[in-house]
Amino acid sequence: MNVAERHRGFYTIEELRIGDKVPAILVRKGSKCQPTIIYIHGAFLWKEYDLSLILRFADRGLTVLSIDAVQHGKREPFVAREYKELFRNSEEDFARTEISIFIETAKDVPEIIDYLQANEGIENIGIVGYSMGGFIALVAATLDKRVKAVASFGAGGDWRCLFERSSFPKLMGFKDTRRQTADEVAELASEWDPLNRVNEMPPCAILLLNGQRDSVVPKECAERLYEAAKPHYREFPERLRLREYPCGHEVTRAMESEAVRWLTRSL
Repeated sequence: MNVAERHRGFYTIEELRIGDKVPAILVRKGSKCQPTIIYIHGAFLWKEYDLSLILRFADRGLTVLSIDAVQHGKREPFVAREYKELFRNSEEDFARTEISIFIETAKDVPEIIDYLQANEGIENIGIVGYSMGGFIALVAATLDKRVKAVASFGAGGDWRCLFERSSFPKLMGFKDTRRQTADEVAELASEWDPLNRVNEMPPCAILLLNGQRDSVVPKECAERLYEAAKPHYREFPERLRLREYPCGHEVTRAMESEAVRWLTRSL
């Protein structure tokens, strides 16, 4: 991608490592103390993959800290064509492996927020995630009340539904994991699935953006999380929103614009 063809202006892009384990890039345009979002990429991607999207967030006045998820990017170097190596010994344990990435990356968020507050003087912090990153963002919102807003693209709750109905394993060439999924997911889902942690979300502003034709993450995952969360947002219903778009597992410019509006208003 030639960034110069799409973006104009001066950006500061700093590569850093938070603690001893979280590789990240910090991207900003303009003043130092801006509302900040932690950006989390999708499965088999890395922190720089969505740089064009990240720069557009910066154009709208947001500082962006993009991180490598567990077992991704510089955490465990690999490139997209090597995706099968990540699960080479665990095709029948695909759901548990993927969920462990959700959980362990979400657990890093409090340390990341500590870093932003101590080193950047930033207090207003949100999280944006796509696909796998969206699931991570929603778990993280239940772990730290300093997360003021979340915008998730192509994610939601109900992990059992996700792994029983997602087309992702088939697209990646894995075996049919549905028979194992029910037992494998149940134990972890009982504790970590955002569907079962909605009481921990408020007052974080939650925006769920999903495609109506998404086969990778069925739209029911977002719909069920939204319905479960609504009773907990009775006092501030404007802080919970579900929007579905006529698309598949992707981020359209309309979805992106709505996320920016949500984040700038909430932060």
